[in-house]
Amino acid sequence: LVKGYISKSLELLLDLLSYPQTRTHVASYISSHNLTVKLVLSKLYRDQSFVLFRQQVNMLLDSERMEGGMGSSTSNSSALMEKGVDRLIYQRAHTLQKLLHRHYVEEASDVVFAGVGRVTDATWLREKIGLWSENTLYDVCYRLRLVDDRDIGSSTAEIAEQLECTRRDLLTSIIIYHQSSR
Repeated sequence: LVKGYISKSLELLLDLLSYPQTRTHVASYISSHNLTVKLVLSKLYRDQSFVLFRQQVNMLLDSERMEGGMGSSTSNSSALMEKGVDRLIYQRAHTLQKLLHRHYVEEASDVVFAGVGRVTDATWLREKIGLWSENTLYDVCYRLRLVDDRDIGSSTAEIAEQLECTRRDLLTSIIIYHQSSR
C-alpha cells in the first residue's frame, strides 16, 4: 500500500515536470528541498526489489538535469544544452572555490587551488570533503543555500535519521550532487 502511494506520488511529480506550465514551479520545489538527494539516500532506493521506485527516481534525476540545461529556452539543440550544463557546472565549481578561499582556505586548500575539472569530479571532491569538519561542511552547504536548519520542517539531523544515514553523509551527498549535476 505504501509503495503504491509512493510510486503514484512520484508519477505525479514526473507528470507535472513534463508540462512547461508547471515545470518551473515543481523543479524549483524539488531542487530547494533536495528531494532527489533524499530519494537516492532512502532505503527504498537501496532496495533492489522495488525497481519501479528506482526507475522513477532516475527519471526525476534526468528531468532535473534536463531542466537545468534547458533553462527557459525552447531550443532542443543538444550542443547548446551541453554548453549550458557545462557553464552551470563551471560556475558552481568556481563559486565553491571562492567561498572556500574566503572562509576556509586552510582547511580546504586542495579544493581552493584545484582546477574546475577536479572540483567537478565527484569521487575526488568526496575524498576532499571527507577531510573537513562536520561544522565546516554544514557551513559551506548553508552558505551555498543548500540547507538551512532554521527552515520550517526537519533539520538536517532529523532528515539524516529518517534516511538512516549520518548527517555528514547527507551533507556530503547534497554538496556533491549540487556540484556535479545540471
